[in-house]
Amino acid sequence: MKHLLTFDIEDWFQSTWDFDRPISDRALVNTQECLDLLEEFPVKATFFVQGMVTEKYPELIRQIHSAGHELASHAYSHRPLFSLGRSAFREELKRSIQSLENISGAKVIGFRAPDFSIERNMDWFWEELSEQGILYDSSVFPKKMRRYGFDHAPREPFRLEKFPIVELPLSVIEWGQKRFPFGGGGYLRLLPYALTSLCMKRMSRENIPTMLYLHPYELAENDFKGEEIPWKIQLHQGLFRSRIKPRLRKLLKTFQFQTCGELIHERKIGRTAIL
Repeated sequence: MKHLLTFDIEDWFQSTWDFDRPISDRALVNTQECLDLLEEFPVKATFFVQGMVTEKYPELIRQIHSAGHELASHAYSHRPLFSLGRSAFREELKRSIQSLENISGAKVIGFRAPDFSIERNMDWFWEELSEQGILYDSSVFPKKMRRYGFDHAPREPFRLEKFPIVELPLSVIEWGQKRFPFGGGGYLRLLPYALTSLCMKRMSRENIPTMLYLHPYELAENDFKGEEIPWKIQLHQGLFRSRIKPRLRKLLKTFQFQTCGELIHERKIGRTAIL
């Protein structure tokens, strides 16, 4: 079983704390640290890049592409899609895709919504992806959380019944009648490593690829230095960041990975669903 390794390329202080802030050099430095780590392994990842980062650091986009990784869109401003609406999302999507393609020369076929911000009755979202040539999306969280998620969405890759798009959902494990998320960077730093490994092995037995999704800033232990961010948020966002890098190295040594684009081209995905 080949699992999926993905990074959402953004600057936390702009993407999460203040949408009106400019992108800082943290986005460049932190992403380069991820690229340096990946050079240690024969592993290629999918980088979902926010458009604001793309435009500010075109050399970073070239570096990701030249290293053999896949580039995909993470919209432009990182504002939630259900607050943007269709027209604004269309412009963000076009701008993000065109910037990536103009800089790298590679076709963009993947998308991930900021903060997984899609809801039921958002058919316009899938229609806009289709019109821009997107072949796969990775925005569906198959468990209802406080701000996002779909309780009954499939856990494995599936095709949208009404749209020509493959959905690569975020990873949850089932125990009994309940689902538990485990694939994100926050879970990687807070849960015991043995539990993460156990979940991935179980996903392999179920023939479901784990979707690992991290942010480069999660590898930066001192990212909040010099910023006036409430200590509770710093604790929530920064606790045990020092665990991320060694644990990621261990996962890369233990499991096999591929890009999202490789998966949809190599794997026959027969299941369909309506969200």
